[in-house]
Amino acid sequence: MNASVRYTAEEFAVELPAAEYAARFRDAERIAAYCRRCPNYGRSWGCPPFAKDPAEEWLRYGTALLVAAKITPCEEGLPL
Repeated sequence: MNASVRYTAEEFAVELPAAEYAARFRDAERIAAYCRRCPNYGRSWGCPPFAKDPAEEWLRYGTALLVAAKITPCEEGLPL
């Protein structure tokens, strides 16, 4: 990695009800289809299939905190 690459970074965070997050942003079936195609499927504790639905665990919490970073290189044409 070239440590001399200049960039700007923006951080974003929003808190919303966990049930709203699930309704608006969770697409478990689509993501599960991607997971099933992965060679690590069923081989790692962090990969499905899980003993129980993870949504049951995080829906016990009242809110979800979503955090994101947007990193933009200062130069154009850099390889991704």
